[in-house]
Amino acid sequence: MTVTLRLAAPGLLLALAVLVPFLQKPFTIDDTLFLRMAEQALVEPLHPTAFDYLWDVYPQRVSTIMPSGPVGAWLLTPAVMLGGAEWAGHGVTLLLLLIGILATVSLGRRLGLDDNAARFGGLLLAATPAVLGMAGTCMPDVAAMTFGVLGLERLAAWFGRSREESSQSIHPWSRLLPGLICLSLSILARSHGLLLLGVAALLILRSRDGLQRPRVLQRLSLLLPVPFLAFAVFMLTRDPAGGAGVDDAVGGFFTLDVLRLNLFSFVTHYVLALPLVVPLWLARRSRVHWGTVLGGTLLAVHALDASRRLSEWWALAPLAGLGFAVLLHLVIDGWKQRAAPSEPGPLDGLARSALIVWLFVAAPVAVYLQLPAKYLVLSAPAFALLFVAEVRSPRLRIATLVYGVLLGVLILRADANLAGVQRQAVEQQLTPRLEQGQTIYFAGHWGFQWYAEEAGVEPLTDEFEPGDLVLLDPLAAGRNQLDFHVPEENRTLVELVPLGHPGGRLMSGGAGFYSNQWGLLPWAYSSEPIVTFELWRIDRITGD
Repeated sequence: MTVTLRLAAPGLLLALAVLVPFLQKPFTIDDTLFLRMAEQALVEPLHPTAFDYLWDVYPQRVSTIMPSGPVGAWLLTPAVMLGGAEWAGHGVTLLLLLIGILATVSLGRRLGLDDNAARFGGLLLAATPAVLGMAGTCMPDVAAMTFGVLGLERLAAWFGRSREESSQSIHPWSRLLPGLICLSLSILARSHGLLLLGVAALLILRSRDGLQRPRVLQRLSLLLPVPFLAFAVFMLTRDPAGGAGVDDAVGGFFTLDVLRLNLFSFVTHYVLALPLVVPLWLARRSRVHWGTVLGGTLLAVHALDASRRLSEWWALAPLAGLGFAVLLHLVIDGWKQRAAPSEPGPLDGLARSALIVWLFVAAPVAVYLQLPAKYLVLSAPAFALLFVAEVRSPRLRIATLVYGVLLGVLILRADANLAGVQRQAVEQQLTPRLEQGQTIYFAGHWGFQWYAEEAGVEPLTDEFEPGDLVLLDPLAAGRNQLDFHVPEENRTLVELVPLGHPGGRLMSGGAGFYSNQWGLLPWAYSSEPIVTFELWRIDRITGD
């Protein structure tokens, strides 16, 4: 543990240096929903989704729209107990990231990386743009990543133990159980953590005598408690009133309409948000066939054309084509070397195969409504470890590290500005009017909804009278909410309120860090205001 801590120290310090200045960052995007679930968890710890909430255009049972387990809500209970303190929510996420860096360094050493490679793997995880961006939120993606890598590290420690260690073990479950519990917690944080069981199986096969029957089946059966435990918790925390569970929520968002766009996004994320593709191609470009790159580019063009995004994103097609070629070559090469030492890398075949499979655990999410970079955070430890195993050039390593830190900081700053103007709109436009006795509602979600509700302002529903005011956040899906309740002919625009200076954007100007439906870039620059809020007056009610 001392050696691991020493090797992980650079990554830990980098994470602290980047994220501590953002501990007071306002809540953003889906933070609001998880915070409300945490409030419910304080009332009913086993049923954090058992309440109605307006997160679209009308109130719904949260259990019908939440495709993740209860871990995210449980982790935020300290923040809501402290009155919604931003530093408490972000502090939990930061602590989990630090643990994840430690576990990644330890796992790298157990898989055969030398100390220098393991050290840089921890640094690279701390500098991964997608990880830094999500570490600045209170969403459970970093939690899912940390519990996942910690579970796999514990399994690697158990199945890779020596004969002497085995003879000294008091009981097998005393060392295996923490790994199984952590893998279960990863599933309960983000549902696609279930696919980490495939990675765990490969690590078991890699262990001593792992490929000798019947021991292989006996060892693989030790993973069975993980899905059973996760399923038991899912059932235990199921909404008793609505009867809905995570399976129902996931099914509600299942669609094939966005499959091609999501697969395009998946490949692009490994070019930009988890920067594996370009350094890997530069390290092995003589082995990546240009015909495959061309084929991947044509597939990318087809995906964009089918999703009606070709005119908007055609310039990204070559990057996606390169990503397709590099990842395909990685998979084929891993399959060929699955049972043999990897040359000239430090990982044996099965360890390398496990990391490659780990890269793709978010790929099945392509049938979900969206596939933003945050869903790949679960695979970030694999990205970091595979990178240091494959890319040996000091220049490429340093360049990737610098790129990751710069983009990560840009994402954090853009997110802080976005959430900041939403809080500012509440303070400048909603609270004063409420204190003056005016009846005013808000239309919009994300952090805007959290701060508006905390200020005592109600969301717009059908409970309004002529003369009432509505402050609309068009960026945070507020226009749908306003149009649904108040037709355009029944309202008058009173004022436009632009907030925010030119700078980075995450959910506009071509960027869609939290949802690839908004854009395919993790960050973009814009000279326009961040949000132009709209103040509307309701003139009459339909049917008057």
